[in-house]
Amino acid sequence: MQAKHVSQAAVFLMLFSKKIRQGRHLRYWTVLMPVAALIWVSGLSAQSAPKVAFIMPAPEGASVFWTLVSETMQAAAEDLGIDLRIVYSRNNSYSQKKDGLAALNSPNRPDFFLTGYWVTSTQHHIKRAEELRVRTFVINSAVAHEERREMGRPRDKYRYWIGQLTPDDQQAAYTLTDLLISKAKAAGKTDKSGKVHLIVIGGDGIKNSVEEKRYSGIRQRIAERGDAVLKELLLTGWEGEIAYNELLGALKRHPETGAIWSITDITALSALDAVRDLGKKPGEDIFIGCFNWSLEAINEVIAGKIAATMGGHFLEGVKALVLIHDYHYGMDFEDESGLEMLTSLEMVTADNAEEYLHKMSAADWRKVDFKQFSKKYNAGIKSDNLTLDALFKLMLPES
Repeated sequence: MQAKHVSQAAVFLMLFSKKIRQGRHLRYWTVLMPVAALIWVSGLSAQSAPKVAFIMPAPEGASVFWTLVSETMQAAAEDLGIDLRIVYSRNNSYSQKKDGLAALNSPNRPDFFLTGYWVTSTQHHIKRAEELRVRTFVINSAVAHEERREMGRPRDKYRYWIGQLTPDDQQAAYTLTDLLISKAKAAGKTDKSGKVHLIVIGGDGIKNSVEEKRYSGIRQRIAERGDAVLKELLLTGWEGEIAYNELLGALKRHPETGAIWSITDITALSALDAVRDLGKKPGEDIFIGCFNWSLEAINEVIAGKIAATMGGHFLEGVKALVLIHDYHYGMDFEDESGLEMLTSLEMVTADNAEEYLHKMSAADWRKVDFKQFSKKYNAGIKSDNLTLDALFKLMLPES
């Protein structure tokens, strides 16, 4: 619709500007110019709603974290008039590559392609989207170091890769590591030299920016403090059962372990079982911390079994949709927010766990009118106004 109206205006202006240059029809120009402008504006107002395809790296309902991402996105898309299609994939590069390319190549091609940056798959999506002139926006994980040279940055080598919004994983890991070491040390869980022994439950290894940044944060804090030792990094594929089996062996190899840092709540819950099965008490003998804010993990924080869980970054999908929506209607986010944005993670501990459990349990994202966070409907709004605290206050006025 917009292209049709704009092309009509362009032809209209082209024909009569030629006449003007020839010195004819000058008296008509004061009439023609407003008419052409009206056609142009009507074309903009008639612009169709943006179509967004989101690649979710998990089957529907299989991941607590990604379910939160999708539920909040669906609520926001409904308010903003976005035609959102969620493509449920799997946590492996083959499925992600195949499903992402299928979405891009489908007859119902999206205007925007929203995805995490998955090593060996997302680069193919960005390249194909560039060929199709589909705009890509990355959330949750940034370009890993090994692919940064080839891919560059948003709007650099690939102009249709318009931006990314990812967690500040390094700072979050740094903060969690500091807490776990302090907890273990305060409980006297150190070796003879006064150092805390730490085991890290990881995912796939340094193949993506999430793990790359989180492991960097762990090592940075250990090096700065000087009172802890990283005894082992376990690769679990983000799977609870694998984490349980790997940790059983690691705890037998390192009986002085005082802290366990876990890449996700799924593996942390399995760590609780492993610690108990070896006759130790989580929260007393060994201190465990994790990511993602599942209700089960928060309950374990309240029970004193998990020291802390980092989270809140599930809101990145919603934030990306608002940015994409406004970009679609001509309001680019580059000047205000830049092209590579970071999300700060929040820590849930025994001090605030009951409050967050209540808020997360009672949250109904459809009670929020997400249009109020869009510049299209609220010109003075800032992108950092869209926070969890703001949403909780809208859904739960007493919070």
